[in-house]
Amino acid sequence: DHMQYLGSTLSAIAGEKAGILKPGVPSVVAPQAAAARDVIADRAAALDAVLALGGRAWTGTPHADRSGFTYRDTAADEASDWPAPGLLGPYQIDNAGMAVACARRLGDLAPSDRSIREGLAGALWPGRFHTLAPGELTARVPDGWKIWLDGGHNAEAGRALGAAVDAWT
Repeated sequence: DHMQYLGSTLSAIAGEKAGILKPGVPSVVAPQAAAARDVIADRAAALDAVLALGGRAWTGTPHADRSGFTYRDTAADEASDWPAPGLLGPYQIDNAGMAVACARRLGDLAPSDRSIREGLAGALWPGRFHTLAPGELTARVPDGWKIWLDGGHNAEAGRALGAAVDAWT
């Protein structure tokens, strides 16, 4: 998205996005492809910004039964189990892991584990990989069918949606 502003390569886009990093300020970043990860890590190092990079400083690993995920903080050598995020799709485990990583780094401002759990389980993003509620449109499909709606608007969103559907079939 917005390639006219951000660039046409992953590393160029990562460079623009890394512009938000500030000297000495901790940052939490989701797992990234190598081209983006390297640019972000280099920018953080140049600014002396503390970087908690997904896949290195922390991980989110889904439970085999999809009931939740295990969050691991490599720096603290801690692991904890969390509920499945309310938002659907396998990629939401990384997003939920990043939310936990952010909360864990807020010090005295950190929400309680209970609040984090409630936030993860109750997250809702209308128009993003959800089923339509019963109504005039859903009444037109055969019994047992559902209509799914997703507002993804680029190729990567389409790939993520396809992977989510594949994971369920």
